[in-house]
Amino acid sequence: MDEATDPEKIAQQAKEHITGAAEKLKETASPIADAARPAAEADRNDAKSEVSRLHSICEGYVKEKPIQTLLVLFAMGVLAGLLVRR
Repeated sequence: MDEATDPEKIAQQAKEHITGAAEKLKETASPIADAARPAAEADRNDAKSEVSRLHSICEGYVKEKPIQTLLVLFAMGVLAGLLVRR
């Protein structure tokens, strides 16, 4: 077997090539990820506060109108059941 067809040699060359490509990708992506991190954290905090606000609104609605809430949920369950049957 010559070097061009030796499976172990080919596997080693592929491993070296992939390792080099992974290093280059890490070098390129790290600064981009570091730059995007503060914006992502700010967006996450905004989303978290919005979810908390919506949760409070829904909780207040359920406390104000419990029977109407149950009827709406029942209707949604019936519709979901009809859709699943089809």
